[in-house]
Amino acid sequence: MEDQLQRWKMHFESVFNSLAPSQLPDLRPVDVPMNINTGSISKGEIRTALTQLAVWRILCHHGIPNKIINVLKVQYQGFTCHVLHGGTMTEPGEVKTGVGQRCLL
Repeated sequence: MEDQLQRWKMHFESVFNSLAPSQLPDLRPVDVPMNINTGSISKGEIRTALTQLAVWRILCHHGIPNKIINVLKVQYQGFTCHVLHGGTMTEPGEVKTGVGQRCLL
């Protein structure tokens, strides 16, 4: 287990301490059908949300440095996206983990 934690630590340090890319990727919208479920929340979804809440605590417990945990947390804060549906782009919507997300369409 200690070996695996050391490999994770080395991996995250190499990823988060790397230089920014010299050229940004050319990302273009694609017309891909998205199946967005707006129905009732299942027990599985609730279980997943509760698991995600415990992830930060588990990472800390296993010795992942707070600096890395904070970098991971930032990835979930204030992240927005647009949805392209039928050739129409929606307003930006906040991306959240867990359950109870609203439909962007």
